[in-house]
Formats: sequence, C-alpha cells, structure tokens
Amino acid sequence: MQPVAPNSIRTARPSDAQAIASLEAGLFESAWNAGAVQRIIAANTNLILVAEPAPDVHERRCPNDLIGFAIGAAAADEFEILSIGVAPAWRRRRVGRSLLARLQEGAAAGGAARIFLEVDIGNAGAQALYRGEGFVEVGRRIGYYGHADGSRSDARILAKDL
Repeated sequence: MQPVAPNSIRTARPSDAQAIASLEAGLFESAWNAGAVQRIIAANTNLILVAEPAPDVHERRCPNDLIGFAIGAAAADEFEILSIGVAPAWRRRRVGRSLLARLQEGAAAGGAARIFLEVDIGNAGAQALYRGEGFVEVGRRIGYYGHADGSRSDARILAKDL
C-alpha cells in the first residue's frame, strides 16, 4: 500500500462539508453535521484540509474519495486543532501525519506561535502521532469526552511551540 501523496491534500471547499461530516460521524461518537462543517469552512479564522487518494490509486474508495480531514482554528497567536480523522482503510499510510504537518504549516504561516489540541486518553494511536511530532502534555480535562455507554474519559491537552 502506498502512502498518501503530498499533493492529495487540499483546502476544503463548501462542497466537501457533507463528506467531512459523514467521515467524522463514522469515526467519532460526537460529530459535527454538514451544516456545522459548512460554517466552519466559511469562517476566516479556520483552516480545514481534506485528503484524497492519488488519481492512480485503484483501491477501496471512501465517500466522495475523501480519505481524511483536519480542522483547526486560529485565535491571536495560538492555533487549536479541533479534529483530525482518517478513514480506517487509509490508516497507517501517513495520511494523519501529512494532514497534521499541513495544519502546522498553515498555523505558522498565519502567525501562530503555539498549537494546542485535546486527545482522548484512550486514543493511543493519536497520542503516538502527536508525541512523534513533538507535542507534549500541558494539562488534562477530567471527564471531557462522553461516550454512548454513558461513561466519560479524560482529555490530554497537548501543545507544541511553532
């Protein structure tokens, strides 16, 4: 299996909102709907990226050929990663890492000095990705994530200077 090509990541368009919302709903218990994603895309302080398979890839496709997305928001000299998702069939091919790198580039280009995110303490894969990219834990949010079974889990707050 080939990793995602760097040129297969682009800025999201309003027409991507439904595909992003569908992918997010399949990945996370608490997901944004297409209307919310459209509002996020329209906001000037947000950076939303999508990943698509390279044109020569003839493997199992995802809805609208969207294989991943990343959503971030700028505020003054800080940038927060709100969500990164990769279709299960495309994991472990550097899609998430590529999206994260492009978010960091965009945040730095926009003047951010520091980047933050929250990650569920049970999401070992995401934590490994972020730590591998130099993020460190700076705090916790107790009971931050609610789950369908009624349980709650903590969020690790991670940060990195740009």
